[in-house]
Amino acid sequence: MKSNSSIEKKKAIVSVFLYSNQPVTKCQGRYFTKMKNFVDFLALLSSKSPDYRLIVPCNSIEQSETAALIPINLPSDLIEVNSYQGHTQALLRTIPNAYHLRKQIKKTLADGHSVIIAGPGPNSMLYLLSLLLPKNVKFAFFIRGDTVKTVENMYKGRLIGRFAIELVKIFQRRIYSLLKQRRAIAFTYGTKLRDIYAQHGKAQSIAPLIDSSDISTISTVSREAHVGGILKVLFVGRLSREKGIQDLLDACQLAVKDGTPFELTIIGHGPLLDSLKDYIQTHELNGWVSLIGYVPHGGKLMTYFDSHDLLCLPSYTEGVPRVIVEAFARGLYVAATPVGSIPALFSEHLHLIENNSPRAILDAINWCRSHTPEIKDAAAGLPKVANLYTLEHHVESVKKQLNQFAVADR
Repeated sequence: MKSNSSIEKKKAIVSVFLYSNQPVTKCQGRYFTKMKNFVDFLALLSSKSPDYRLIVPCNSIEQSETAALIPINLPSDLIEVNSYQGHTQALLRTIPNAYHLRKQIKKTLADGHSVIIAGPGPNSMLYLLSLLLPKNVKFAFFIRGDTVKTVENMYKGRLIGRFAIELVKIFQRRIYSLLKQRRAIAFTYGTKLRDIYAQHGKAQSIAPLIDSSDISTISTVSREAHVGGILKVLFVGRLSREKGIQDLLDACQLAVKDGTPFELTIIGHGPLLDSLKDYIQTHELNGWVSLIGYVPHGGKLMTYFDSHDLLCLPSYTEGVPRVIVEAFARGLYVAATPVGSIPALFSEHLHLIENNSPRAILDAINWCRSHTPEIKDAAAGLPKVANLYTLEHHVESVKKQLNQFAVADR
């Protein structure tokens, strides 16, 4: 005969509030985003149960402003909170947003539901909610990278840097504490982060990075046109110090001096945009470097993947870069620095750059140039590798873990 406690666990309704820290915009009832990053995974997860509610920072825009944005399918019953731009605004909006959410969560608790708050970490919203809500509320953190290292690189040399780093450390220590109390579970993007958080409590490695519709086996004809000629190198990412984009430009200049030039296409936006333009002009690299700017996710971006020979990511810090799997999905080979979870997840499928120095970056690019047949063979199997990192591949596992965690220790 089953015990009363096991019957209670079966009857318990698990309500999961899924907080996305990625702001979206709204126009005429439709939602848009600048890039698919994390909100698409949470949206898919929320569609798997009527008791899962998506929470998004949101603001309204005019129709004319949607041209450069990506339409994204979000559930109709989502909860909208005040949107923001940048870290400072995010902190300021956290307090009113958290109190707004606390009311809805307390009502759900009063209805007898078990509640989990899930979202990215370390994060100010989940930190504050963990202090405001009763101790029977649990948390699930999606850890996508080493946030402390990322913030250190972003704010290096700035007065506010020390404050920002200490604040992130406070948020991180709170996660460790909740894990030790068995009030939290950590879903880490990669095994390296899992091993860190598992020291404090329950942690599981996941990597939901791209939609299955982005995976396509393509012809290698366009790439073969460049074999033995000028290599076409692509960079896609935020134009900021931690991404190593300046070092990649230095490598491009070094290649021209060495007589081994390559064509570099840079896609992205960020704080280094103007300085990169000046550098290209000053060092007369206009014939070798194309600074495209922001390109929304979709067909146009895929065209850039398909028309290049190599994706180069000389980052100083990363979690699990989505762009690597996007390149794999298009059969594009990748050279990247061994940071974050890149070595643990992808070392068998890409070329690891020894370090971030321009010379090391150039050596890696030249290696790829001189090993074209091997790269061609490896690239042919990359779309199959990408299948392991689709949102659909991971969402059911995460849902199962959340439901089990909600009723554990009851």
